[in-house]
Amino acid sequence: MQDDYLRQAQENQRFLVSLEKQFPNDFFDWKTTVIFYIALHWMKAFLFVNYNGLTVESHEEIRSFYKDNQRKRRDIMPQHIWAKYNSLNTSCNNARYKGLPINYESWKITRQEDYNLSLQRLEALKIYFQSRRVNIQ
Repeated sequence: MQDDYLRQAQENQRFLVSLEKQFPNDFFDWKTTVIFYIALHWMKAFLFVNYNGLTVESHEEIRSFYKDNQRKRRDIMPQHIWAKYNSLNTSCNNARYKGLPINYESWKITRQEDYNLSLQRLEALKIYFQSRRVNIQ
């Protein structure tokens, strides 16, 4: 199962690289969305490896597991790592559901800033997950 999650994350990474090569100055909303899905599959692999084969289907299930375990005072990950993952979800939702404002250039700049922050957050997650036995390539 871990391999399936990681394989899907790798496919999403290849897609992101392709978008970056072909459209370096466009489609930041879609690039941000892809970044979240890379992180989502890494998170699924992390939970599977570190929590007795736990499988989850959605971000909502991940959020519930995290919150339930925080209440029981069993940390599944440091708060700052969770915040990076959760912010990727927020950026993804913003990219998909915050419509175009009157000023397209302003919207595009905001989406590019979200994209750049998302890349940084993804790298921090990668380092953390690798340190917790997730074999990210």
